[in-house]
Amino acid sequence: NSRRPYPSAGARYPLEVYPILLKSQSLRNGLYHYNVKQNSLELLLNKDLSRWLMKACGKELWLKNAAAIFVITGIFDRTRVKYGDRGYRYALIEAGALLQNISLIANELGVGTCLIGGYIDNEVNKLLDIHSQKEYSLCLMAVGKYEK
Repeated sequence: NSRRPYPSAGARYPLEVYPILLKSQSLRNGLYHYNVKQNSLELLLNKDLSRWLMKACGKELWLKNAAAIFVITGIFDRTRVKYGDRGYRYALIEAGALLQNISLIANELGVGTCLIGGYIDNEVNKLLDIHSQKEYSLCLMAVGKYEK
């Protein structure tokens, strides 16, 4: 089992993180998965996903400034196996703690963040190749420079 920098009920860690890099200078742009055990990013799709992002998020033009989008998903059965239906609540609390940590790190780096709850679930599920019976997209977080 791995340790992560946010709390998890019973150390069940139901969250998965899929960074979408849109404006990276050191890595290829595309869809990644964070491999916790190896502490590494796995490239899942080497493709410019800017157009996909506009479609999935309702053509919010401000998203064109994002350097990355973090897609947070939950595999609720990891927590439910120990806590029953209450595991759903714990997974959502954990997602909030993880997103707060991303926001705090971004702020320290002088980068803005914005939580995105309004997106087309099926588009996200299709991109990630996840099935809503086992894994659910919970939210997206845009990270990037913003103009004042």
